[in-house]
Amino acid sequence: MRTHANAMASRAHRQVANLRVATANLTASTSRISDVDLASALSTLTRTKILSRAGTKVLSRADAVQQRVLSLPD
Repeated sequence: MRTHANAMASRAHRQVANLRVATANLTASTSRISDVDLASALSTLTRTKILSRAGTKVLSRADAVQQRVLSLPD
């Protein structure tokens, strides 16, 4: 009877240890997924900012060219 109880206790301890490992693995996976999501969002934000600044620069240059053309003598 005692041997059976010890075996069950040992099995329960192993299951608890396995659950702890599984929990740690899930936590690590969730963290990696969050890191990837954040990196993706930052990449998209950076790309959008670069495109916006490039567009502003192009419009500024186009306006400058237009002003030069308008200032040419007739």
